[in-house]
Amino acid sequence: MKKLKEKTVKISSFIILVLLFGACQNEQKKRDVKDEYTTIYQDSIFGYKFEFPDTVLVNKTYDGKLNYNSIFDTITTSLTDTINERIIVFSLVKSNKINNLKELKKIAIDTFDAADVHSIPFKNLKFKKVGTYYIDGIISDNIIIDTNKVKSDSNNIRYIVKEFRATHKVVVIERP
Repeated sequence: MKKLKEKTVKISSFIILVLLFGACQNEQKKRDVKDEYTTIYQDSIFGYKFEFPDTVLVNKTYDGKLNYNSIFDTITTSLTDTINERIIVFSLVKSNKINNLKELKKIAIDTFDAADVHSIPFKNLKFKKVGTYYIDGIISDNIIIDTNKVKSDSNNIRYIVKEFRATHKVVVIERP
């Protein structure tokens, strides 16, 4: 019995060390990876992955999806949580340049709501001219923490907003 307990402790310790080592390595790295269909970015606060082709045809409509995670996932992973309400939106613009953040906030007019805390679908994107464009936008992650519903002696409601930029390069070509 004692040997089994020692073995369990050793295995558990090994697993914890491996997980901690992996987490430390992930904290040190930021990724900005591009492949044929996605742009991926990840750091310790948030991450996103575009599911949208990097080459599209002129005047053809496309749908896409932005997969997303943030530090607020540690508070709630539900958009229907009654104690911690969460609203996630993606405001975007199709542009032939990457705009500075102040400009982007003024011109981003298409806004899409999250389907769940990790997925923001966007629809009907069409490019009318051949060239290089960017789907450039801001993810706005909003959370309302109602401490009244957690503790009866508390009268605090916290509203926290985190905004993150997300950009995906798209090349528009003529029909073959």
